[in-house]
Amino acid sequence: MKPVELSGRRFVTARVARIVGDSSWWVFVVARLMAEMNSFGIPRRYADYDEAIFGVGLGHRDFGWTAYEPLTDQAPSPATDFFYSVNLVSSVAVFALVVTVIVAVVEAVAVGRWPAGVATILTPVAGAGVILTALYYRSGLAGGPQPSPTVVFVLVLLGVAIRETWSRVWAPRWTRKP
Repeated sequence: MKPVELSGRRFVTARVARIVGDSSWWVFVVARLMAEMNSFGIPRRYADYDEAIFGVGLGHRDFGWTAYEPLTDQAPSPATDFFYSVNLVSSVAVFALVVTVIVAVVEAVAVGRWPAGVATILTPVAGAGVILTALYYRSGLAGGPQPSPTVVFVLVLLGVAIRETWSRVWAPRWTRKP
């Protein structure tokens, strides 16, 4: 593809958009995988109490309730709260994906090639869709068969490859107009 010559301001806009888009894409991927790594179903202390009134694991894996902790002491720090941390990482992933799409729009407008601009916008959406779908089905929330970790691994790599192949190989290259 022939490079697109951009004037000074459009060149800087496209360059900054590409840098921010690349960075936010990888923040999305890493944050989503970290959030998935820490996701779980039912907390361990309640997990053994499903089959009978006293539970199968009572006395085997844990001792039920924890010791009394006064309710009037200061609240625990949000930095040490596990649920807060997982929600924060998940929120960062969503925010990074939104930023990736917004800067893809900015780059498409700055470069001005509309068929390629549409592809610049759709490839991070398609890649994120593959990644999110693979992780969603892996967690078992979909109710269907769960793919093996190898299949999920390949699908996450495919999602990354969709976006990275477009942005590094086929996306329009631009140069500064002399």
